[in-house]
Amino acid sequence: MEKYKKTLQIRVRIMSIYVLGLVLFTINSRFFMPLQTEESMLKGFQEGLLSGMAIVFLILVLKYSRALKDEILLKKLYLKSKDERKRIIMDKSGGYVIIVCSVIILVAGIIGGYFNKSVFYSLVGCAYFLLSIKIILKVYYMKKY
Repeated sequence: MEKYKKTLQIRVRIMSIYVLGLVLFTINSRFFMPLQTEESMLKGFQEGLLSGMAIVFLILVLKYSRALKDEILLKKLYLKSKDERKRIIMDKSGGYVIIVCSVIILVAGIIGGYFNKSVFYSLVGCAYFLLSIKIILKVYYMKKY
């Protein structure tokens, strides 16, 4: 259980750094970058993606921090992470690789959006496609197993 506790502590630190970076990046893009009228939709979409990612990471940080303080919650989280059925479904549907690749592609799309609109739309579309396939596979394997 101590090993899992250290793993959660590392996750909390990394995600806290991500949340801080995303918040600073959003503030920077909102207040310090000039806004042109044709790019307002693109910029709003970028800020929405950044805010959404920050909120998801913040929720996970709070969940893990709360579990680190409470042994019962920590044990439930540990058992949930070691569930064999969920592991098989996760592995069959692409594991965490698809999720990590999608997040990386989204971040690249957000950064690329500051340089070229079509790059932004292409990368965000690619990330959404990957996540859609992940969801379809996950639902399929949940019904199968």
